[in-house]
Amino acid sequence: MSHFSNFVRATFLSLCFGTLPTHAQNANITFISQREPNTSSSIYYGDVWGEGDIACLGIWRGFAAPYGVGIYDISNPASPILRSTYISAISSADNQFELGVVRNKIGYFGSWSGGGVHIVSLTNMAAPLFLSRIGSVGGGFDSVHTVFLERNFLYEAAHVAGINSVKVIDISDPFAPFFVRDIVSTNAYKVHQITAVKRGTNTILYTSDFGNGGSSPGETDFWDVSNVGAQPAQWLGKIISGGSSHSSWPTPDGNTLVVCRETEGGDVRLYDISNPAVPSLQCIISPATMGREAAIPHNPVVVSNLLFLSWYQNGIQIFDISDRARPVRIGAYDTFAGAKTESFQGNWGVFPNLGLDKLLLSDIQSGFYILNATGILTGTNNYLPLLVVQPVSTTVSNGTTVTLSAEVTGSSIKYQWRFNGVALSGATNSDLVFNSVRATNSGNYFVIATNSFGSVTSAVASLSVTVPQGSSPTITAQPTNTSVYAGSPVTFAVAVIGAAPLNFQWRFNGTDLLNATNSSLALSQVQGEKVGNYSVVVFNDYGTTTSSNAFLSIIDSPYLNNVRATPGGRSALISWNSTIPSDSLVQFSIADTIIAGAASAAAQGASFTSSSYIDRKIRTNHTILLTGLAPATRYSFQVISSTESNSFPSGVYQFVTAGAPIILDDTNSAVTFTGTWTTSVNVAGFYGTNYRYANVSSSTLRMATFTPNIPVAGKYDVYEWHTAATDRAVNAPFAISYNGGSNNFLVNQQINGGRWNLLATNLPFSEGTTGFVRLSNNAGNSVVIADAVQFIYVDAQETPIDNSVPAWWENFYFGGHVNPLADPDGDSFTTAAEYILGTSPIDPNSKFTLDLQAAGSAANITFWPFLGNRNYQLLYRSNVVDSAWQTMSPGSINSTPYGHGIFTLPISNASQGFYRLAVQLTTNGIFAGKFVLSKGASNSGFSEAACGVNRIYVK
Repeated sequence: MSHFSNFVRATFLSLCFGTLPTHAQNANITFISQREPNTSSSIYYGDVWGEGDIACLGIWRGFAAPYGVGIYDISNPASPILRSTYISAISSADNQFELGVVRNKIGYFGSWSGGGVHIVSLTNMAAPLFLSRIGSVGGGFDSVHTVFLERNFLYEAAHVAGINSVKVIDISDPFAPFFVRDIVSTNAYKVHQITAVKRGTNTILYTSDFGNGGSSPGETDFWDVSNVGAQPAQWLGKIISGGSSHSSWPTPDGNTLVVCRETEGGDVRLYDISNPAVPSLQCIISPATMGREAAIPHNPVVVSNLLFLSWYQNGIQIFDISDRARPVRIGAYDTFAGAKTESFQGNWGVFPNLGLDKLLLSDIQSGFYILNATGILTGTNNYLPLLVVQPVSTTVSNGTTVTLSAEVTGSSIKYQWRFNGVALSGATNSDLVFNSVRATNSGNYFVIATNSFGSVTSAVASLSVTVPQGSSPTITAQPTNTSVYAGSPVTFAVAVIGAAPLNFQWRFNGTDLLNATNSSLALSQVQGEKVGNYSVVVFNDYGTTTSSNAFLSIIDSPYLNNVRATPGGRSALISWNSTIPSDSLVQFSIADTIIAGAASAAAQGASFTSSSYIDRKIRTNHTILLTGLAPATRYSFQVISSTESNSFPSGVYQFVTAGAPIILDDTNSAVTFTGTWTTSVNVAGFYGTNYRYANVSSSTLRMATFTPNIPVAGKYDVYEWHTAATDRAVNAPFAISYNGGSNNFLVNQQINGGRWNLLATNLPFSEGTTGFVRLSNNAGNSVVIADAVQFIYVDAQETPIDNSVPAWWENFYFGGHVNPLADPDGDSFTTAAEYILGTSPIDPNSKFTLDLQAAGSAANITFWPFLGNRNYQLLYRSNVVDSAWQTMSPGSINSTPYGHGIFTLPISNASQGFYRLAVQLTTNGIFAGKFVLSKGASNSGFSEAACGVNRIYVK
């Protein structure tokens, strides 16, 4: 199967056996025409491919001259005309052209019988013109089973045992193709079929390696070939589908891969490959799920959300896979309805890219078909049944509610459940529900789903009902949320009924509490470390139940609550609520000791060395930005809200800024191992006390997963540590899963041992444990080494120069990523600008403010917030319209007792001046870009509109 138009396709050869359905089953697809170049029983046809009004039919067996590739004119689909048959002028033995590609009326025909790839002009279909040949002399294969054309690269696979590589040929000049490189798959057996398609801006090559069973199971590799002309392909991952991975095709978004397993009992599997390092099975389609007898699937092609499957004696099957987990079978046409006489019979290939009204099919025995499949678009009233969710066996207790479920897609489905083979009266829904199950309901259940096209029968699910001698516990009153002042006692309780004896185990944030085994839990003098979720597990001899969570929170004072720190690397947002409208201030200093919870404000207040600016806005929701902090440092802080007559201080809290390396050694509990890994100290240079290794294997997957607990959301550099030796893998595959994607990296562990080796830079990670680094053993040489992984917070993100903002800051205000150039609060400043200024991007009343105070011959220009890690420049011009802004040199910036900045300037009645302020991020005195306030209405006492927002007019 091959083509060019909006999609690119490949063809493949089947090498296994099938069984025959008892009758044809056609739906929503109608016959237009059928042609066979020769009616000899010795001729067996291969794939079909085309372009525009050209269709090509390949020969599989019986390939002696003059039969090679049938060239058809299909301008009239009802009456295709065989214009010519292309045969090799080099050798008649080369004419096993079962597959090919057509682009721009040039054919690329692959010969599996030793002829390589023939490049042929089809401008005159009646007289194909040989242009050139790609064989072993030109860097390709002589025996070519599969070709795929993508951009100007022709990919070749040999499907010969022992050849596990793919050839890449540049065909920019069809007269002079040249070899580019080999891509060697991870399967040691051979490569069968290849597909290369775009995924976003990248191009991904999928190699179906077939497998020979045993140590080489069927698998499909994923390779990034975006830059295959200039650099080697990058291996991204693989799917091991269980054997005979004949062919595959991705969905247009690249998130799902369809794999055909061409073997007795084979099926079609849909895998989620959105994270190529961790593929997962989404759905399985088999003859049984279609209500058909066993037959072997052959070739898949995906166009938009339509999956076309050539299924030998079951014919062409078309599915709508808009929901990848729940396909809908929307069309079928069987080209082979007779009695089975041999293994290879029926529909070989499909070419769906000339439009649904000109669907091309090939049949091994009867040649070339043109079908009309526009009927698949007629709506849900004409779709065939497909079983996508099977009922599951279960064991339940007497008297409980249980549901057996099956899900079938298709039109007007009717259900009939059977119990031990006998139809159940009234059981005609997709779910079979027992509201109070009894022992007499124990047995075997299956469901038959039927519509006008046919029926499917589910697998058998067994239901086992046990009858306990007592009753399991039932909670009648759950523990409740509680808020108290620090130092107060708290009691949680639960009410339960059930057979005695009842046992209790209280938990805090999911972890069992020591000696907390009563129906109530009493806590005395609670502090901040006790804040969290409390629950209780209740059990007896007949069952177990768990209560809901009850949250314990501490009230800081009668006036302040919800004190929270959200730190970055060099800054932190401090937020709290007050019951009385008041202003905002934070006092802070580097911590001398670690405190578990909020400490006494009176005891700790005198120890603070720094204060924030005072936000004079009177409010009940408070946020202050602290800047100029040191990375990887613990700080103590206290918030203070004041009115005209009262001041309300909080207790003392702590936070730690980002920047400390996060190191996960192989002995860390956050590192998990799948399969057999051996602990060793034999090779020096390991991190910590030891390292672990696993033997490499392409069939027995072993993984080491390093899952960090990220304290601050943001960008991190990721490193790995290994011990080096000659038996190590040269391509140890590390997969990194982060916020928004995943990347794969191959590490040569024979070199650079005993040190940190950079895997990736600037990868975004969410707070918590959602990301990971995973090492697998599907590599070359003898062993892979899992020793340690390190995550380092990128300091540069605190002072961005590209109009971005740190993740922790935008998460605080928006709960996730936003456009930093947007202005969500409509105050004329972008989100990126508000980060630089130190104002809130979601509060239009939170503004950077300039003020003027004149005294005789001097003027004080006051501004706030006045923040650390900022450079402030005063700009001046004498004319409000025409003159350019110039940088003033007013000397140092003084600070007021309220944390505001002051420029002091001499003024003269003889001249006038206009001033504005520029703010610049810095890190330890190094400038990181400048932001100049945008123009707008003046906030001074004058109506000089051209002066702009936050500019001062002085005369």
